[in-house]
Amino acid sequence: MRLLFRLRYVACASVLVVAGCLAMEEGEQSAMAPDEFGPAMPASAAPEPGAMSVIRVFYGTNRRAARGISPASDPNDYYTSNSGELQYGFCDVSIPPTHEYGEVERPSIWRLEFSEDPDRHVVLRSIRPTGRDQFMAELQDDVAGSTHGEAFVFVHGYNVTFAEAARRTGQMAHDLKFDGPPILFSWPSHGDLTGYVADITSAERSVSQVIDFVEAVARDSGARRIHLVAHSMGNRVVTNVLKRLAEESAYREIPRFNEVILAAPDVDAETFRHDIAPKIVDTADRVTIYASSNDLALRASEAVNRGRRLGQGGSDLTTFPEVRGIDVVDASDVDFSLFDLGHSAYGDELLGEIRQVFAGREAPQRGLKPHKAKPAWLLKPHRPPSVVEEPVVRPVGYPKVEEKTVEAMPAPEPSGWSVFVRRLFSFLPW
Repeated sequence: MRLLFRLRYVACASVLVVAGCLAMEEGEQSAMAPDEFGPAMPASAAPEPGAMSVIRVFYGTNRRAARGISPASDPNDYYTSNSGELQYGFCDVSIPPTHEYGEVERPSIWRLEFSEDPDRHVVLRSIRPTGRDQFMAELQDDVAGSTHGEAFVFVHGYNVTFAEAARRTGQMAHDLKFDGPPILFSWPSHGDLTGYVADITSAERSVSQVIDFVEAVARDSGARRIHLVAHSMGNRVVTNVLKRLAEESAYREIPRFNEVILAAPDVDAETFRHDIAPKIVDTADRVTIYASSNDLALRASEAVNRGRRLGQGGSDLTTFPEVRGIDVVDASDVDFSLFDLGHSAYGDELLGEIRQVFAGREAPQRGLKPHKAKPAWLLKPHRPPSVVEEPVVRPVGYPKVEEKTVEAMPAPEPSGWSVFVRRLFSFLPW
């Protein structure tokens, strides 16, 4: 009887997947106090082998803080799904010594883990809301301490809590070995599979506050290069931000971003083609769109919205032959592991690809092959070579410089059974 109940439960959860994007695993409250982790370090710092890393993530959010919750002792529950005023702050995310590249390790009932363990899990250590001036002062210090004076801003997608987004941002920065401050903007997603329509409304209402935030970062952080990374429904926010900025450039000065990465964009393809693409190319050096024909959530979104999504790949890949400055990459053949069950991951291959994009490399230099739907590119599964090129960070269009090689350290391949179990049960609420 218990087995039958569990099978029915899994079936119901699978139906919910077709209603929208898939959740990252729910966070559990850490029992450790913030001071037990030690000071935060830049994402590019190399800890001793077997040591815990703590990544400082700067953030902006228009989520309302919960009443009676301490941001230091209860960071997983501090920010709610209710809309509020634009707030600034920073949080610390710890990466366990046993961390696997491309993963956000969380407690799992299948491993008999019922609470966070910083030795095994990615943990949101603490949140520290602060005023805008202090935020910018500390952000300027981090930028000044980086080699290339760059930063990236990550905007998450549907069904994501603040804590989940913060952990994801810290893990991305750690695995990218990003030399600069990682920055998160968290809009008030409900963090619930059933909240798709409500999340659309929250995302659209957040555009003005995201404009204020990214403009402030571009103007006052001191960064010479700022990249924007959006995932899923977060692309609705970012593309509308860039569109608005492009329209306002007719009568005021606007920031120009470097690399804009739109991963699995849950955006209507035709609306983007006609109303957005021609405008946003003037706001960035390059826009790179990652699509996949295996994205179950985008297939569901296509059915719900009755229109093909920009993030859908395959033979009907949306391309832009008439617009320069937009690269479309079909990543359907890549085994994504960072977000499970086929919803556009920043897994092993894609993380390495993003690192090369941040470095300003063109698609052929990154090993991409031409797609039959021209002009577009194919991202194939990586074959571990004996050596790989180490990205050389330089602005797009700079003269080529001599590049060096370093020994490759490919992530260990998980077993087929472990991948199957993880993908089948990762979305269950424990």
